[in-house]
Amino acid sequence: MILQLQEEGALAIDDPIAKWLPDLAATLPNGDAITIDMLLRHTSGLYDYFDAPGDGGSIADGTHDKAMLTRAFTPVELVARVAAAGQSYFAPEAPGQFKYSNTGYILLGLIIERVTGKSYAENLHQRILEPLGLTETYLLEGQPADDRLPQAYYTTPFDYTTGEWNGSQGWSAGAVVSTAEEFATFLKALFTSF
Repeated sequence: MILQLQEEGALAIDDPIAKWLPDLAATLPNGDAITIDMLLRHTSGLYDYFDAPGDGGSIADGTHDKAMLTRAFTPVELVARVAAAGQSYFAPEAPGQFKYSNTGYILLGLIIERVTGKSYAENLHQRILEPLGLTETYLLEGQPADDRLPQAYYTTPFDYTTGEWNGSQGWSAGAVVSTAEEFATFLKALFTSF
């Protein structure tokens, strides 16, 4: 969606994130130096919110604390966890550095909303799902309401499953649910004509 917006002239991937999210960028370590492109390539150095300590502990440590994995977060709250931690993996565009960070994808979702004036879910539907005819693909915005998702256990003692994870923690960083067939349709479109 970011690249679609660039093609439309609505933004440029070399824009600093501060252009679109000035208040949030001001709270982040090196927030004034991070560009959209760095978020896309995971070279921003931004700490991943799953690892960031905060109220209730880190979400990643939630494998031992069910309350953290089932807790709802807004996208801004996820970014605020990183801001409060005040940590970076490295300086933006540090030579030879790359680190996957879900925080970057959350910021990209917020930029999509700011640029378009529509929710991330609306953009997903209008820009991806509807044009491709994907009717069984959706954004999981809370805890799963049904048993259609595959179930796995986090860790021993196997007392709760991935189906209990609150999708708000993934949002634009990975809370899209799809069938294998529709995911294949998306991938074909992404790598051919989309």
